[in-house]
Amino acid sequence: MKRKLLTSVMIITFLISLFTGCNGNTNSNSEQNNSNQVETLESENAGILDTSNMFTDEDMNISYDESTALKINLSDINSIEIGNGVSVENGVVTISSGGTYILSGSLSEGQLVVDITNKDDVKIVLDNVDITSSSSAPLYIKEAGNVYVTMSENSVNTLSNTGEFLSDGENNIDGVVFSKSDITFNGNGILNINTNTEYGHGIVSKDSVIFTSGTYNINSSGHGISGKDDVRIAYGDFVINSGKDGIHSENSDDASKGYVYIVDGTYNINSGYDGIDGVYTVQINSGEFNIVSGGGSENTEITYSESGDTASTKGIKSDEDMFINNGKYNINSYDDAIHSNGNIFINNGTFSIMTGDDGIHSDLEVTVNGGDINISKSYEGIEGQTVNIENGNIYIMSDDDGINSAGGNDSSGIADRQGRMKDSFAVNENCNINIKGGNITINAEGDGIDSNGNLYITGGETYIYASERGGNGALDYNGEGTITGGIVAASGISGMMQNFGENSTQGSILLSSQSMQSGVVSVTDSNGNSIIEFQPEKQYNSIVVSTPDIIDGGTYNINMGTENTSVTMSGLIYGSGENMGGHGGRGMSPNGQIPEKTNGERPEGEPKEFNGEEPKEPPQMRDNANANDTQQ
Repeated sequence: MKRKLLTSVMIITFLISLFTGCNGNTNSNSEQNNSNQVETLESENAGILDTSNMFTDEDMNISYDESTALKINLSDINSIEIGNGVSVENGVVTISSGGTYILSGSLSEGQLVVDITNKDDVKIVLDNVDITSSSSAPLYIKEAGNVYVTMSENSVNTLSNTGEFLSDGENNIDGVVFSKSDITFNGNGILNINTNTEYGHGIVSKDSVIFTSGTYNINSSGHGISGKDDVRIAYGDFVINSGKDGIHSENSDDASKGYVYIVDGTYNINSGYDGIDGVYTVQINSGEFNIVSGGGSENTEITYSESGDTASTKGIKSDEDMFINNGKYNINSYDDAIHSNGNIFINNGTFSIMTGDDGIHSDLEVTVNGGDINISKSYEGIEGQTVNIENGNIYIMSDDDGINSAGGNDSSGIADRQGRMKDSFAVNENCNINIKGGNITINAEGDGIDSNGNLYITGGETYIYASERGGNGALDYNGEGTITGGIVAASGISGMMQNFGENSTQGSILLSSQSMQSGVVSVTDSNGNSIIEFQPEKQYNSIVVSTPDIIDGGTYNINMGTENTSVTMSGLIYGSGENMGGHGGRGMSPNGQIPEKTNGERPEGEPKEFNGEEPKEPPQMRDNANANDTQQ
């Protein structure tokens, strides 16, 4: 489905501090918001969601009036006053009228049911509550309008299922908190949720699940948090250990629902399946995320779903477009760290990624507008049908290609990497890699940059250290490769090196050495002025360098480790240009003569095998003044 990309102004009001105040009654105590302590956060964030009404005033409101609320002591349910919308039967406390209810105490084998047939709103205050059920959801919202669950100041509350989940007529209850209505959680306390029942979920809503404040510790065999329509989080502190997805939203009945929207908060997620999965879309504006999915990148065993299929074990995933506007992300995933079947827009943020597959993967376009991205372990670093780098600092270590443009869906998945060479030399005009800015460093055991279509570089600084083994090059494109601006410094093996093509408007030199080198590469002009200098991170015998200072007619002295070569430009491209699928030359000059000290023989010594170790630390990323200002 084609959807319009829109930029909306998000106005979210959230609490900076929550504290106790007094209402008009001298004998009552209530928590209430202090208007002087409310900060209005206005920020423009990219996304396809209308975020103007994501959170209502009541969603944010943690106040309640003790003088008018009905108090229920679960430790002594026999003393609970029957009537006024409350009934008790066989350990089940049922609320059937709207209003505010303050719960305290423990219920070792029981349940709180909300069944308000006229669908009035209800607020449930948890004041050090502990409810355990061995047969159902400790908190079951059967019918109501909007439900608000508020944790009282400094309270610790626990809801647990220790046995099974029995159905309630047509309702297949499968969560510790199970709601058929919109449910909002807030407050200044802690909510612990536990279930070890096979495939039992933590929090489930058949509508929306909303969080605006509070601390949540969730242990579940199924999903940690699941909202059919959506999961919306303004703020909260979350620790989630789940057998399936950490946070999940999916609605097969309405294609515009099933999304995850996060404004801020802290998230520590250890999930058997995906860390965060919004089937429609995922939009994250900020927050701090520590995600381990599918056992992490070191896991060697494939995870299977209940149906026997290979389970999805990605860090953050959506079926349609994904928007990450800011935040801090530490992701260790078995499958892709960040994945979308649609487009991915990364506008800012700090990313530390280790993955058994792709660092960032989109079936359509990946666009990076800013941020600091460190992919220290991956099969491929960034992959999409089209990859656009507008800005940002990017460091990639990959077992295969650093940046890859390939048509179709994810063909590099853990369980299906066969057939990747099919049509590998065919040009796909829908595949493009566009580098317009930013600072990029790639340390790849495959190609540094590999486009099944075209490669266009118009700006930025790109440093590539391609494989020491044969069969790969620093640049590999099947269509057109042009450079019109920016800096490219690349090293690799001569047999597969490609230079830029004749449509380039900036000078570029491809040069090869007689032997494997490990030293600094430096280029100076005829007056001895430094044009560029860089230290490859692995052995090489061929380089590609392009800067605005390399011009037609210029003479340049090039040091490659222990070898020195003088090159005079006759045109803008020195060395082989557009080669099919990476079958490049050995750095021949435009007149077909091999440059001095290049005899075309096999380099001395054997290329060093990749040992799988990561560098002690990546090279220092350069500051980019515009990285924080770019918006999609």
